[in-house]
Amino acid sequence: ATAPGLFETRQDAGVEHAKAKLDALAPELGLTLSYRGCEPSLAKPTTIGLPYRLNTYAMDQPGLVHRITDLLHRHGINVEELTTRSQPRPETGAPLFSMELLLTVPSSVSIRTVRGDLERLCDELNCDLELSQTKPR
Repeated sequence: ATAPGLFETRQDAGVEHAKAKLDALAPELGLTLSYRGCEPSLAKPTTIGLPYRLNTYAMDQPGLVHRITDLLHRHGINVEELTTRSQPRPETGAPLFSMELLLTVPSSVSIRTVRGDLERLCDELNCDLELSQTKPR
């Protein structure tokens, strides 16, 4: 099984067709696409755990969403909702990228470890983050 939204290229013959259609459409939309194969995750998806909200703020840059969600995936954290927004900063007009994620963190996962890993990644990506527990929905 693969994570939702990811292609497993070894097994899905329709992936090449989908990639060709996306590649044809990308220039019209001003997108640059890249693809990579993936191995099935050893972490089991979960919907049981503690709800958290993660907000990030950064200058827009390629790979930001992937790098953060990949880190969460490696910890076995389920992303329930993800919203992104890009808008000009009031002071400079430079594009500010913000991302809000609603997460389910398994009780077996150390939130302190996750927070530390996120802080190190955000230092590398030059982004700010806010991570807080929320009320269950």
